[in-house]
Amino acid sequence: MDYEEYLRAFNSVSDMAGLLEHYTPDAVIEGPRGVVSLDDFLVQLRDARDGVRVRAAPRTVLGDDDRVMAELDITYTASRDRPDHPVVPLRAGESAVMRFFVVYELRDGKVARF
Repeated sequence: MDYEEYLRAFNSVSDMAGLLEHYTPDAVIEGPRGVVSLDDFLVQLRDARDGVRVRAAPRTVLGDDDRVMAELDITYTASRDRPDHPVVPLRAGESAVMRFFVVYELRDGKVARF
């Protein structure tokens, strides 16, 4: 997995197709709403980015052919009020940085689960 390319796609507002290229079609994602499908994850991403710029910056990335572990700082910057934002309530112009630890399970060089 080319993690730098993955993050470029993740950070792009317009490149959801490019992001999908990094996932297996049957990928599952674990999060606060439990285990969801890739389609449900994309709905969550669109909601998180509605009025909010999302930028992931790696602090530490380790991995092999089977998994990648990453420590990320993700910055959320609101262009409009988002009191209902799924990660952190934001007002227009505000930013919040959250640290995430992620384990990606890979199959054939693509994310199968995280």
